[in-house]
Amino acid sequence: MRLVTWNCNMRFRHKISEIINLSTQLAIIPECENIDKLKESQHFSKICDSIWIGDNPNKGIGIFSFSTIRLVIASWYNPKFKYIIPIYAKDKNNSYLLFAIWACNPSKSKFKYIEQVYQAMKHYSKHLDFENILAIGDFNSNTIWDKKHSKYGSHSMVVNFLKQKNIISCYHSFYNEEHGQETTPTLYMYRHITKPYHVDYCFISENLYDKMLNIEVGKSGRYLEHSDHMPIIIDFE
Repeated sequence: MRLVTWNCNMRFRHKISEIINLSTQLAIIPECENIDKLKESQHFSKICDSIWIGDNPNKGIGIFSFSTIRLVIASWYNPKFKYIIPIYAKDKNNSYLLFAIWACNPSKSKFKYIEQVYQAMKHYSKHLDFENILAIGDFNSNTIWDKKHSKYGSHSMVVNFLKQKNIISCYHSFYNEEHGQETTPTLYMYRHITKPYHVDYCFISENLYDKMLNIEVGKSGRYLEHSDHMPIIIDFE
């Protein structure tokens, strides 16, 4: 399975070919327009299944299957954590519990950015014992900003909480790097090459890590014209 997350910086109907060209089977796309707008794309027919959540038709989060994987929002999804969406992703051979994440700043929540993720993970704690967990998307966070979120949930608090559930970051485990010391950016703020940060992640159950073949971050030379974020591409057996 090839899994991709990419904050597309809106107007995904004009960028969906970038995901298709990666031979993506399952995609998590923060800042994605709604399905009606996507229907304007000549590539819309390549989508086999989809979920979209958002208040703004131009900017929500989309989850797309380009394969036999089928998607169902968990019955216990709590809209209080609107952009941390638990989804059962299944095909005939595998079943995953996927948390599609866009850590933003919801107007009706006192929890901002990574705080939303931390509070959601605590709320969904009992479900994190599921065998095949994936928590993936734009976390908009890094340990370098921990002090800003020390009250309701920092990046390090999320990392440590998930670790207790045997859920680890693909990138950091694969490249043997520490949080806050990443050598490969996933974001160039305002598309400035001089403002690199690592803010997009894929956390997975340790048993899934044993099946992971590769993880890579897209190159700025290819993707910066489309978005300030780079895609993360993960391959599993």
